[in-house]
Amino acid sequence: MPDDEISPTRRSVLRVMGAGASVPTLSTAAAADPTDGAGGFYQDQVPYTCSDSERNYAEVSDPGPYDIESATEYVVDLDSEQDGENVQIGIVRPDPEAVDDAPVIVRATPYVGDLRDANIAECWGVKRLAYNFVPHGYAVAVMPVRGTGGAGGCMTLFGPAERRDLDQAIDYLGEAEWSNGNVAMSGGSYDGTTPFEVAGMGNDHLKTIVPMSGVPDVHELMYRNGAPETRGPLVLNALYYAISLGTDGPLTGTRVDAYATRAACSEYAQGGFAATYAGVTGEKDPSGYWAARNLRPLVENNYEGSIFYVQGMQDWNVDPSQMYPWTETLEEIDDIEMRYMLGQFGHAYPDDGDWAEGTRRNDWADIALRWYDRELKGKDVEVGPDAYVQDSTGEWRTEDTWPPERAETETWRLQPGGTLSREPTDETGSATVAVDPDRHGALFYPGDVPGCDTCARFETEPFDAEYRFAGQPDLNLTVTPTGPGGYLTAYLLAVDPEGNGERVGWGMLDLRYPDRGESARPVTPGEPLEISLPVEPLDARIPAGSRLAVVLHQGTMSGRVGLTPYPVQVDLGDGAAGLAVETFKASPDEAAAPDPVEAVPDVEVAGERADDASLFTGGQTNRIDITVDPDEDVVARDPMPTEWDVVGGDGDPREEGDTTYVEFGTAPAGEATTFTYYAEAPTGPTASGEYRFGPVEASVDGDSWETVAGTGDTNYVVGVETMVLGTR
Repeated sequence: MPDDEISPTRRSVLRVMGAGASVPTLSTAAAADPTDGAGGFYQDQVPYTCSDSERNYAEVSDPGPYDIESATEYVVDLDSEQDGENVQIGIVRPDPEAVDDAPVIVRATPYVGDLRDANIAECWGVKRLAYNFVPHGYAVAVMPVRGTGGAGGCMTLFGPAERRDLDQAIDYLGEAEWSNGNVAMSGGSYDGTTPFEVAGMGNDHLKTIVPMSGVPDVHELMYRNGAPETRGPLVLNALYYAISLGTDGPLTGTRVDAYATRAACSEYAQGGFAATYAGVTGEKDPSGYWAARNLRPLVENNYEGSIFYVQGMQDWNVDPSQMYPWTETLEEIDDIEMRYMLGQFGHAYPDDGDWAEGTRRNDWADIALRWYDRELKGKDVEVGPDAYVQDSTGEWRTEDTWPPERAETETWRLQPGGTLSREPTDETGSATVAVDPDRHGALFYPGDVPGCDTCARFETEPFDAEYRFAGQPDLNLTVTPTGPGGYLTAYLLAVDPEGNGERVGWGMLDLRYPDRGESARPVTPGEPLEISLPVEPLDARIPAGSRLAVVLHQGTMSGRVGLTPYPVQVDLGDGAAGLAVETFKASPDEAAAPDPVEAVPDVEVAGERADDASLFTGGQTNRIDITVDPDEDVVARDPMPTEWDVVGGDGDPREEGDTTYVEFGTAPAGEATTFTYYAEAPTGPTASGEYRFGPVEASVDGDSWETVAGTGDTNYVVGVETMVLGTR
């Protein structure tokens, strides 16, 4: 067979009527016309969906027995069994002459365009799968979810119709003549949620899922404890529907027929109403829109397989509460086996970013390969511990489960005078918490210990020995609202002997939801309430000599807002208020840590990033403030997407490959220097999507660059111009 027919860049399309149809031979697939199948005029692939822009993913240490150059790729279009709409699957197979029983690893996503013109192995989120696992005899597949890319129908945002199409695609892959019948699904964020969708369908071919920051309950994510995220209505009513419309339309000349169909979808209005209703009330709407997107009971009742759960404990995009305490329920189900990778990274894969930061796993690909070998090929291989866990100071250890079963509950009491103590007191008092106009924004990590006239702060004495706690701490408080509403934000901080604070946890609750129920309760001014405020799941270590601090505040956090900012009085002392934590003893485990990576240059640089928002419309300007605090003089730069334009500020843009670097001047040693620049969001139907900024890079010599931890960010764009939305 000629090499050009089996290269990974070969593109072909075949139309298959139904999931059980046979696959044509490679020779007939190669002869297929790229315009075969459902109609429409096609142009080039949307640029941001399939390119070589993926950076810093881990590579397997064993290159595998099969050459990636001998792989073959093609596109399959199925007729949806529910309504005949298109179900599209892009497939990369190992050498078909050498492998006829390949397990399949699948990424299902809204972030790809029509795959007919794509180099599938190079697609974002697919490249790491294809280049790592295809040489080991795995097939890799990517599919756009319903209403996006080359898939037909309406975008339903994790809805039942989306699940049915995904389930049909997994059946097709599991029943293909070249497959061994075993399928895995993996991905992050939205792509980490689609595995839960198919698991909830009880698909027999789905043997394992590897969700990374997945969203099993999207309502809880956006409106937890009655405190809505500002992105909630916009993400649902704008971003993902704009992605659905943005990749096909009259202005791009691509699939005009698909654009017309999608523009008329009633699901967009339904999602917009549900988002608005939930944003105002915090409740699930009466139509059942949100209940239909709660995947947890579906997984619990229908899935028989394993879950390798990956979660960044510093992820404020998909909060750790999406994972825990739900995993305690999953642990009790006999048909589900659990594994964990819990690191102090943000909204990312374990191997994203700079491995020298200490939060990234440069061995992630090897860990995943061993997992797939056991779960999909049935190999008797060592897959490692049940849980890899990284605490708040960066130390890794292993656990049999998480939180550790040996943990014991301990209560810290909030007392008058700002004391946080294990011992009760007869002394009583109160503290009033209100909005501080000077500190109404988020507290960055790491950041200052908040101190304000309208906060209430409580601290322990310095610990004689390190103090660890994990899981979901609970603040049990008696509060008295001064108005017909109110909310509380809580921060937990580790305060070192010099008084510097590092946030280890946070939580937020609207008083209309005192016991975290699904329905709002009326709040009566002057009438005390017993509330239980959950702190986001964490794995905290307070070193010896440091203190634990609790700060009650009415600021925002993780994009959440308080709709009823009335002052709140908190009762103190006499057992009235307490922080319940699960405490335990542990030691770091060198075997659990990733392989050591040399950090160059040898310079310590702290930093932080602040900008205007996380969601932008086309043409909107974002102010970005970069703060760098080095121990030596350094020059700094900020990587940003090339699709954005720098329109002013301190930095000068310079393109290098697929990245634009905004280059700044020198940041002197021993002081914090802030650089400000302005970036304009891209405009147009193809501009909608997710864009990653940073992390900031610093250099002593201008040649070797070090990543500054905590300075990465993800922004979303709805490509339609701001004035079109009526907000300019």
